[in-house]
Amino acid sequence: MPRVDRSANKSKFGRSSIWLAKLLVSIALFWIILEQVDFEEILDRLDQAIPTVIALAIGTILMSHLLGAMRWKRVMRAIGEPLPFLSSVRITLIGLFFNSALPSIIGGDAMRAWELTRLGMPLGKATSGVLMDRMSALIALVIIVAVGEPYLLSVLDQMPMRIFVMLIPLTLVVGFGALYFSGRISFLANRSRLARAAAGVIADSRTVFLRVSSAAPILCYSIVIQMLIGLSVFLLAMGLRVELDIVSCIVFMPLVLLVSTVPISIAGWGVREAAMVTAFAMVGVPATEILIVSVAFGISIAVTGLPGGAVWLIRRRAKNFDSECPAVGSQHSISS
Repeated sequence: MPRVDRSANKSKFGRSSIWLAKLLVSIALFWIILEQVDFEEILDRLDQAIPTVIALAIGTILMSHLLGAMRWKRVMRAIGEPLPFLSSVRITLIGLFFNSALPSIIGGDAMRAWELTRLGMPLGKATSGVLMDRMSALIALVIIVAVGEPYLLSVLDQMPMRIFVMLIPLTLVVGFGALYFSGRISFLANRSRLARAAAGVIADSRTVFLRVSSAAPILCYSIVIQMLIGLSVFLLAMGLRVELDIVSCIVFMPLVLLVSTVPISIAGWGVREAAMVTAFAMVGVPATEILIVSVAFGISIAVTGLPGGAVWLIRRRAKNFDSECPAVGSQHSISS
């Protein structure tokens, strides 16, 4: 009688349960938001949309992805694992596709690390490089919120939101302080494998973020990327004839993105919309209008990730073809 692998079944059940819970959260949040929405107005906005402006918004998002690949290339060079620019672009696009296709952004990051290992990079360095890139994006979000704090406090009237905004810059100070003093825990390198891996990530973090020569360009890339995201939301609103000012888009979107990174929904859907409706309500934008913009933004992100899916499929088919034709595969490997 065949043995049943109960641990595998439990793991599969656990993953399915998490995915189902995230799906339910997304549906519940959308249900709450849709109760405030005028569907006739949505149809009117879509009918009056300006396609060229929406295309420009999508192009702006693509530009942010290109800068993201350039930033990641800088990160990898800083930790001693140079990454060719074209490889950085290709793997970045693949990661973006899986960010949209899988329930969490972790899936896209895992694909990026896996693609790096296929290039012959050690798993520890690959994982560290992806983590450093993700951290640089989060730091940029916090910096923009800190710079825009006076504006945010002037429009936020709810005390919990005001306290939340005031605490965000503090996390940056605490984080850099902890990173600065983390050099004192080098003893981790002599402990278990997990401890050594943690020590490696800490060492790479110090190299990337505590050296001006590496931190300055990397964080500049990250800040410009976040400003492009704000600009893309502004252009989407313009294309859908929704009145938003560009300052609100640039200052509010980092808050929205910070909240939507919380892994409680499918690829941020529902959480992002709830965050945008709540944030832009502070400056008098009706829920119906900002919901249209938020959904358009989510769709635009998914659309700009499609090239990554195409690249991944082409590479997968090429690999299968090479495995079926050893001679061709060996010639390909030599020429590459």
